[in-house]
Amino acid sequence: MQTRQFLLQLAGTSGSGKSSLTLQLIRHLSAVIIDYDVIKSAALEAEIDWDHAGRVGYGAAHALAEQCLQQGWNVILDSPCRFPMIVERGMAMCHRTGTTYGFIECVLPDEQALRQRMSSRPRQRSQRIDFATPPPDAPNDAMADTQGMIQIPPTIYPTTPWLQIDTRQPLEICVQQALAYLQGL
Repeated sequence: MQTRQFLLQLAGTSGSGKSSLTLQLIRHLSAVIIDYDVIKSAALEAEIDWDHAGRVGYGAAHALAEQCLQQGWNVILDSPCRFPMIVERGMAMCHRTGTTYGFIECVLPDEQALRQRMSSRPRQRSQRIDFATPPPDAPNDAMADTQGMIQIPPTIYPTTPWLQIDTRQPLEICVQQALAYLQGL
């Protein structure tokens, strides 16, 4: 598949399928994966507190992404996208490097399936076990509302075209949707 050089922000909540989709996408694309949770977890292991580890995670992820783009690589950033600065930095980085910015959000609207994925996957230190159990270093940022429904901080979207993929679908279909989106950038 031939595409213009890109930075792809792959967003979504824990367990939504970002990492699974990313691993399948690189079978079709020449791209480097930068996983925010790997960096943040390393910072936590170095005994950096939760808030600072998050800043280190995003700062390091963006610095590595820009370096890879400058070296001619496509980059997939695997992270939740809950702050405007994540989109802003990504778009600015693409402007500086002359590359294309893409944004895909993975969603899993089936709460039971999401809970199952969260409890059965291998986890980084920065990732929660389930909605009710935050990582050991973290405050609980997924609170229940008055009806007992889980509330997850919302994704921040770019103003440019983006794609939402429902990961209840077979992974092969999700991959084809993502590849078609990237082809159209």
